[in-house]
Amino acid sequence: MIDRSRPCRPSSPHRDRLPEMAILVNSSDGFQDCWAPFFRLLATHWPSCRFPVYLNVEEATYEHPSLEVRCLNHPRLPSGAMVPWSDRLIESLQAIPEPYVMSMQEDYFLDAPVRAELVEDCLRGVADDGVGCVRLTGFGARGGTKMAERPYLVDVPRISHSRTSTQAAIWDKEVLLSYVRRQETVWETEILGTRRAWSRYAAIRSGSVGRAADRFVHRHRDHPGQVAPRAGSTVRPAWHPDGLRAAWVSCPPIAVDDSIENDCLRREAAR
Repeated sequence: MIDRSRPCRPSSPHRDRLPEMAILVNSSDGFQDCWAPFFRLLATHWPSCRFPVYLNVEEATYEHPSLEVRCLNHPRLPSGAMVPWSDRLIESLQAIPEPYVMSMQEDYFLDAPVRAELVEDCLRGVADDGVGCVRLTGFGARGGTKMAERPYLVDVPRISHSRTSTQAAIWDKEVLLSYVRRQETVWETEILGTRRAWSRYAAIRSGSVGRAADRFVHRHRDHPGQVAPRAGSTVRPAWHPDGLRAAWVSCPPIAVDDSIENDCLRREAAR
């Protein structure tokens, strides 16, 4: 039985071997035009990647010529309805045998070589130090305390917005599962999962905020299957040192307003 009061793994040094981790790409059948450029860029910018790759989708399948991508399918319910977002995430995590996951979205295109040694060091930090999550972006890093043992990371304050988020990150799988509930949208998982993270404490680290990037790539919605920079877009960079940069384009900026947050909280209270 999992101890939900402190969902962290006991410390276990991995000096001689790398902890087992999987890359989980969360997507949807409607975003198939992102898959070819996403995995092409992953193979290009991380050729030494040794971790198995899983794609969380509904019913579609995908094959890449040089990467083994394992599709985790979630067919429609008998009623014909789609499986809720959080149910697909939970079932995907439960199907993955590795204890740690690098969670990404299908539009987090890599536009620079991944510094594998930093990613692996972050993974060891999660496994050895009992850390619940290390975010591979600067998202949520403001106001955090820089870590002495890993100065490129900061400690995310316990009571902070978006403590649970879908940003690219390495998670202890059991910690992430403890923050998610079935029958939730992605917004509800982030908002309500953040509040669960306040009480079910596990340390969360984040990459330091990097410099503004000169160029980003993202899903070009007018021309499916193509990846191109979008002129005039407002772009937030992900963590610069490891080459992971989020295709996080806001036109206009997307925010969770009070009405969405309040509706999430009302639904949670009614359960």
